[in-house]
Amino acid sequence: MSASYQARARGLHSAMPSVRARRLCPEAVFVPPDFDSYRAYSNRFREILLAVSPAVEPLSLDEAFIDVSGGTLLFGSPTEIGARVRATITSELALTASVGIGPSKIVAKLASTRAKPDGMLAVPADEVLAFLHPLPVDALWGIGEKMAGVLGRLGIRTIGELAGTPSTKLSSTCPARAGCSGRRPPSPP
Repeated sequence: MSASYQARARGLHSAMPSVRARRLCPEAVFVPPDFDSYRAYSNRFREILLAVSPAVEPLSLDEAFIDVSGGTLLFGSPTEIGARVRATITSELALTASVGIGPSKIVAKLASTRAKPDGMLAVPADEVLAFLHPLPVDALWGIGEKMAGVLGRLGIRTIGELAGTPSTKLSSTCPARAGCSGRRPPSPP
């Protein structure tokens, strides 16, 4: 179901079959799920987010997008709001929290991923390209292992390289080699 950061360092990841996880890391400790506890923590987590903005879009039990643009007069800058949310989660739930701040959901999500396991990263609008371009192409939603392999064979390993690739090259390669039903990979913002 999930994997701690220590387990991830050993190659385990969420949604990995437990048989494979045990093979990769025999000393791993498997803890049975406690859905009632998850629900309680998730509900309190959501309440913390709703205290700073009514515009909360949940992604999972422990992830959400928050549009804080309407709360800056009351709560301060997005960075101050992010720090407040992190501090509240730590004090009330005794959990760490990673926060990504950006001008779009994808940028905020990628910033949050880069801030893990317990940090905050803000990407101002005028620094989005500098932030995105060096990231690996598979950091983008919709680009999985297979598509990343196809792009890698084309010499496209970063978002910047993808952004600089002519769409004709992508559309002519994708259906023939990747079996991706004629869909091109999403363009970065």
